Amino acid sequence: MWRILKKFNNRPGMKFVNWAKFISSRTLGNGRPHPQSLVGFSFLLDYVPHWRNAYLPGGFIQYQSFVPKEHALAVFKAQLELQQQNKLESYLGVLKRHKTDQFLFSHGVDGYSLALDFKVTKRNRQQLVEMAHQMNKMVVEAGVRFYLAKDSTLRPEDFGRSIGPEALATFRALKAQLDPESILTSSLAQRLKLDPRTHETL
Repeated sequence: MWRILKKFNNRPGMKFVNWAKFISSRTLGNGRPHPQSLVGFSFLLDYVPHWRNAYLPGGFIQYQSFVPKEHALAVFKAQLELQQQNKLESYLGVLKRHKTDQFLFSHGVDGYSLALDFKVTKRNRQQLVEMAHQMNKMVVEAGVRFYLAKDSTLRPEDFGRSIGPEALATFRALKAQLDPESILTSSLAQRLKLDPRTHETL
């Protein structure tokens, strides 16, 4: 199945898929809500075995921002317009509703998230990273948060602005107390300068 998906994983292919989806939504079905399991809703693509292979050989990156509800429409509109200007449109997007929580580095906000998958090629890789930085710069003042488990492009200054200085200070104090030799770390922590060995003032 992923081999079929791969043939449509480009601008002309996605235009056709979107046209077919639009036509089918107007001609098929009964217009009523369709119940779906939580697993089915949350992991839709996993119905297709090895669906990630459709992005080979370069793979893909996912950019996901979480925006308070009062700013979500303007922020997501600006992100989509920036993609069009760069001719780097996402071929897959997922919009979800969220609520806040009390975790220190939480991505949760009372608002929405938009996850955007971008196909990576040798020609567009650097442009994609730069566009992700542009999207961060455009929207971070709107109270945007980021989902670190999926991130591969976030810069420390953008993360620091999104999470706030108090949360960063609390984390670093806990880190110094519980892991003074910095045994527990990751490449993400080092990139975002959360590891004391790479810490700089954000």
